[in-house]
Amino acid sequence: MVAEMLRLITCFAFVSLAPTDIAVDVPAKVSVSVDPGSAIEEQPIKANISIIRELKQKVEPESFTLDDKPIKLQFVSDEYPPEQALFPKNDPDSIVTSKYNFTIPSKKRGLYVLGVVSGVVGGITVQSVATTFEVIGGVKTNDLLLEGYVKEKGPIYPGQKLTFEYRITFADPIELTREDLPLLDFEGFRGIGAPKIDTFLQGAKTIQTISQTVEALSDGLFHVPESLIEGYIYSEDIYGNKVRSSLLLQATSPAIDVQIKAFPEKDKPSSFTGALGQFYWQTRLLSPHSVEVGEKIQLEVTVTGRGDFDTVSLPNFNKLSSFMHAFQLSDVPSQGKVIENTKVFVVDLIPLSSKIKEIPQIEFSSFDPVLDRYFMVQIPPIPIIIRQGLQKDSASKTVESVQENKLQSQTQTREQIQGQNSAEGISLIEIEGNVSLSQKTIVRQLFDPLILILLGTCLAVLFLLQLVIVRFIKEKKLRPKEELSREIFLAALKNKNSPSSCFAQIRRAFLLRLYEVGATAQLAENPQLLSTEGLQGDIRKFLLSIEEKRFSGLGADMEAKEVIEEATSLYYRLKQPEKGVVKAQTVLKLVLFFFFMTTCSSALQGEIYVDAGLTRYIEGERAASAEVRKKAFNEALIEYLKVEPLYPSGIYFYDVANCYYQLGEYGLAILYYYRALNELPRNSKIERNLEQALKKVGQTKENSSTLYDFLFFIHQKLSFYEKEMAVLALLLFSFVFGSLWLWLSLTVFRKFAIVSFCVMSLFVISMLWTTYLCMPYAVIIRPAELLSGPGKQYAKVDAKPPLIGTKVQVVEVIEKGTYLKIKLADDQQGYVASEQARII
Repeated sequence: MVAEMLRLITCFAFVSLAPTDIAVDVPAKVSVSVDPGSAIEEQPIKANISIIRELKQKVEPESFTLDDKPIKLQFVSDEYPPEQALFPKNDPDSIVTSKYNFTIPSKKRGLYVLGVVSGVVGGITVQSVATTFEVIGGVKTNDLLLEGYVKEKGPIYPGQKLTFEYRITFADPIELTREDLPLLDFEGFRGIGAPKIDTFLQGAKTIQTISQTVEALSDGLFHVPESLIEGYIYSEDIYGNKVRSSLLLQATSPAIDVQIKAFPEKDKPSSFTGALGQFYWQTRLLSPHSVEVGEKIQLEVTVTGRGDFDTVSLPNFNKLSSFMHAFQLSDVPSQGKVIENTKVFVVDLIPLSSKIKEIPQIEFSSFDPVLDRYFMVQIPPIPIIIRQGLQKDSASKTVESVQENKLQSQTQTREQIQGQNSAEGISLIEIEGNVSLSQKTIVRQLFDPLILILLGTCLAVLFLLQLVIVRFIKEKKLRPKEELSREIFLAALKNKNSPSSCFAQIRRAFLLRLYEVGATAQLAENPQLLSTEGLQGDIRKFLLSIEEKRFSGLGADMEAKEVIEEATSLYYRLKQPEKGVVKAQTVLKLVLFFFFMTTCSSALQGEIYVDAGLTRYIEGERAASAEVRKKAFNEALIEYLKVEPLYPSGIYFYDVANCYYQLGEYGLAILYYYRALNELPRNSKIERNLEQALKKVGQTKENSSTLYDFLFFIHQKLSFYEKEMAVLALLLFSFVFGSLWLWLSLTVFRKFAIVSFCVMSLFVISMLWTTYLCMPYAVIIRPAELLSGPGKQYAKVDAKPPLIGTKVQVVEVIEKGTYLKIKLADDQQGYVASEQARII
């Protein structure tokens, strides 16, 4: 008893005398909760993390996971308890609550479990406990209503304007947190202006309407999905802060279908351009009825009636046979101006021959969507008189004499003719003459970009097919020769009198054959490793049956003949290992055939000569008087304009430019010389004539630096056609060198292929830049004032007006093509009418 008391006293003394300043690190505590305000259906959910720790315990945010999946924490704040307000915040033992949050993907409404969140704090892994949270959805009540509809009733046609509208009803002040309103930006319709919002009271409720005016772009049935809004009723406290209710309100509007009818094909006139309504058309001449060839005639077209004037446009006169070869029309069609209930168009017509006696009959048409029928108006021909200017009877006789002595005149040299002209008092020819045109050279030579794309795709497929074949051949070389399995199998057949060794050889031959034909990735040592499906499954079953009988002692009783017959049948079913290669070679042949047909199709074009313009031009050069010269050059220009193709060549532009130059239209001549240089950028003849034309208007051709020309030679000095041909050649080089590298494994061919592809990429970039990225240029063809806005009502820009022949950069084409916004060499910007400047 005494001994026990002594032990107790000793223990008490030891505890009493032990040091009291031993510190024990307490692990941090982590708790996680879901923000109830964010737990809403189909919206990201925010979760909050609170970490109670000592200041010395460092939080490692990147280590935190949710159910072992990494989460991205966002720091919110550090909070200290009130009792530590008097203690310094940098005390390592002070307690701090660190708050973070992270986002959980959206979920459907219902009850969910937020799993365990774990992470490293102070070098120790801590974790929270799982908790539950509820995702709520909006509640539909009469306090919030949504209705979506189309205001217009009845049939709607392409080009017609209609109004999409939403009507929202509030019983109390509601803060909307979600608005899915597809009608306000609906594919298939072009919005006109911004949405219009109106709010008004209706009894005790507030009504808000949101309307959007749109234009139907095409016919068809358009499906508008369900519309939805969500929000909370709120009030304001004494400080003006919003206090939300806990209940989320939701309102939906059902999906609707919008039917846009196609214009009826029955009785549809060829002149119909989409005008909607019932209109009356009138025409009158603004210019005199008697003009000279080449002088402008202005025709005014006035449209009145009821309907949508924005849909009213003129027919394309360039496609009307009665106008096509009789008049030269403006490059930019008239867009018209709406004045109250009238729309007025002004059409510029330039007669090309004195044989024209009238402005032909014009048909206008429109479609009335209310009456569902077409209306047509035919304007009768307008008589006009076209004179030949200074032409007289003596001039006609001179022309006849020139034609009679044409063969004799062609033998004279240009110097002799210039001497005769100088002696007779007419100016000498200052530019180099025209070039003969043909049906083949009158159109610029361009490939369809689609052909290059198809060709590039074909060559890529060919390269990949070669890659597959080369890899197959290399893999096949690494495998044992096919004769090995065949030799084993033939040895087994010869050894049929010894069933045991025969069956062992058959087993070995089959396993090796399966590897040779690629049915197995590696040589199988046991039939059990073979697949149970298909032919491989049949072989597995056959081999296992042999093994079973062989090792069960029944091998001697087996019929070797039956086994060999079945083995032979199965073995030769594995006789076609290269089906994939055969298919690849077949595809290769088809692609090569397609490439051959695509490349050779351009050779099947004929050539018809059209030298009438050149004949007239030469007559003008050799004319004996200024009157005859002007007449001949006018006739030459008319001949060229008659055959103007959709995509003129550089030679055609050059010939037309020479005609304009000889007629004194230096602005148009400079325009066409620039167009010719775009197609033939290194043609010295064009450059010399352009310099001569610029001298006539007091300007000089701008010359770039030699270094610039060297660095950007591909972009500046090659035409689009030449770039296309270069891309084609380099594409073929890349393919050929790449193929040689695949088959011969020589690094030099690989380098050649890469260099060819890189150079081809430079050409492609230049073509894309020219076509889509760089701003176009224009030429001032008539005296122009630089305006501050697109209209005559705007003031002039305080800058020197650009001279005729000035090359300017086009910043923007506005007012439906009637005005160009241009930038001068000194970076001054302004607007000019499209009649005063033409895009190159």
